[in-house]
Amino acid sequence: MTALKGRLLAVGDIHGRLDKLEALVNRVAPTPDDRVVFMGDYIDRGPDSAGVIDYLLRFGSRFPGTGTVFLRGNHEQLFLDYLADPCASFRPPELSRHRRLRDISARAVWELGESDRDNFLLNGGESTLASYRNRTFRPGELPAPSPGGAKALVPREHICFLTATVLWHEEAVARETPEGAATTRFLFVHAGIVPHVPLEAQDPLDLLWIREPFLRSNADFDGRIVVHGHTPNPRVPTGHSRRICVDSGACLSGRVNRWSERTWGKLTCCNVLTREIVQV
Repeated sequence: MTALKGRLLAVGDIHGRLDKLEALVNRVAPTPDDRVVFMGDYIDRGPDSAGVIDYLLRFGSRFPGTGTVFLRGNHEQLFLDYLADPCASFRPPELSRHRRLRDISARAVWELGESDRDNFLLNGGESTLASYRNRTFRPGELPAPSPGGAKALVPREHICFLTATVLWHEEAVARETPEGAATTRFLFVHAGIVPHVPLEAQDPLDLLWIREPFLRSNADFDGRIVVHGHTPNPRVPTGHSRRICVDSGACLSGRVNRWSERTWGKLTCCNVLTREIVQV
């Protein structure tokens, strides 16, 4: 059980938007009394995935130990599986013991297909590879390398950061309420969980990819409040009593639909203790 002095903050899916991440952290201004949980999907689709990981490494060094938690999103898993492909001509030595999603989930090949390379590139991976090429070579200096050649440009510290990310984080917070002392249990997970299945029995594929039946569930989630990203929602943190969504579509743009004045493109940080949000 944790007796937090400060806030319990969850940062939504970043997707390569270093500009929004820097602006959000400046506005939130975390302190050593806070705990910050980054919800995964740091990379892909946006313009500067490499810069985002550099920033998160620096952030983690400012708030070491249990002050910062980095979850793994489906996009980090896709990237690691792509880098670790045993059939590729280059495989970073840091991934010699990496277990691909197909190694830890019996459903992964059925759900996602056979090719780790295709899965990564079709889900926005080319923008991640481009961010590593762009930080290494000036425009026009060299021909654009093939995706396989770009693997060698990923720094060792970035690979170590990605492999150290976790699939979930639990937090039991003791708080004083008008009714007296109370404990609130939070489960932080990138995509969600299958209702009524114990956490230790959850398929990693679901923790990284699930939408339904999680999003429509009215389950109690074993007394926890589940904090998640993965599925963009223009109305974060939502009004669900047992669920908090913090993905507001940072890498998207335009109006949510033709009838709504709400727009995509915001990065969200939520103090899950109060459900107060900050967006940029």
